[in-house]
Amino acid sequence: MTLSLLWGLLPVLLTATLYLLSLRNRFLARLYSPLSLCLCTALLLAVCLAMGLIRQDAGQNDGLAFLRNLKHSVLLIAVLSLFIMVWGMFTLHRFHTDAKRLSNLIPAGIWITVISLLFGSQALERYEIQLWRNAAPAYLAYQRDGTEKHLPFALVLTDFKIDYHDPVIYLADSRNGQILPENRPQGFAIDSRQWENFLKGKAARPEKQIADCRIRILDYLPSAYLKEVDRQNVAVPSEQDGAVPAVRIEVEKEGAAQSDTAWIAGGSTLLLPTLFTVDSVRVLGLGQRQAAGYRAGLTIYEIKNDSGRTRQVCVRPNHPCRAGNFAIYLKSFKEEYGFWDPYVTLEVVKDPWQPATHTGILMLFIGLAGAWMQSLFRLRKDQTTTR
Repeated sequence: MTLSLLWGLLPVLLTATLYLLSLRNRFLARLYSPLSLCLCTALLLAVCLAMGLIRQDAGQNDGLAFLRNLKHSVLLIAVLSLFIMVWGMFTLHRFHTDAKRLSNLIPAGIWITVISLLFGSQALERYEIQLWRNAAPAYLAYQRDGTEKHLPFALVLTDFKIDYHDPVIYLADSRNGQILPENRPQGFAIDSRQWENFLKGKAARPEKQIADCRIRILDYLPSAYLKEVDRQNVAVPSEQDGAVPAVRIEVEKEGAAQSDTAWIAGGSTLLLPTLFTVDSVRVLGLGQRQAAGYRAGLTIYEIKNDSGRTRQVCVRPNHPCRAGNFAIYLKSFKEEYGFWDPYVTLEVVKDPWQPATHTGILMLFIGLAGAWMQSLFRLRKDQTTTR
């Protein structure tokens, strides 16, 4: 952190020195003119756009090698340095000529944000920690190169749940698993909201025609186990691990004298899927469940000055929690055994430049709001003077 801070102060000191010299040098004063500011910004955007369109491959040596490595591109580093210097001198000039204008916070916010993002990416610390449900508290995290990190807190995975999309009924060929009809494969998606409205008498019973089969839903359990009663499969509601969605369907074939009813269910690590045999070739079953999102319940043990506290948090993708100076992200979960698995991987991130980034963004918004209010106040003042 100390070394990163020193490197971050270097462009600030360099910019301040160049601005002091520009007060006596006309050539340096032209560097932070509005035209130079626009050209420098356009050049940075052009380089970033070019690097975004060109495939990044540091090992490929060709005429575009200087654009193929985002972290070590000499061109990008030079353009970023020029951008920081020009915007810094422009910011210092604005504060030097009129320090009371709130609009000065706009270039200042941009300047601080760019510096903090640039040096913060180099000072960023990323560690991974793997947790099993209800295992012992873990406080050791690791980088990709195997570097070990003793965290100032311990983590326990208390719960892990996956939210699924509603299941879909498919008519399939039992010989190869191909979804039917062959020309236009289709499924019968079970809408949980429609089913709830049907139970309340606000909607019709869900049904759909697939090929020569008319399928009606008689009962639906989002989480259940199937057991055999009188040589028939019967679904029982359950919230235990490995439970699957189960649907009781009525199938009416064209030309058949009567309809058939049966329970069908998806499969999991603990249960095989349950299918309904339509004829010697075709079967009805539920497709593989698709995860809509997942979340982990954590217990964080924080220790400070020989005292500690315990708190419960919930972590979801792109919704991290914080523990001290660290942000904890839910990165992934193990899929080798299907969706049912309490094994998760967390990413612990420490960004020492994050406060500076937030400060720059806040200054930018305050400057925009202040500039708008000042312009509005001047407009009303001019209108009053005219009257």
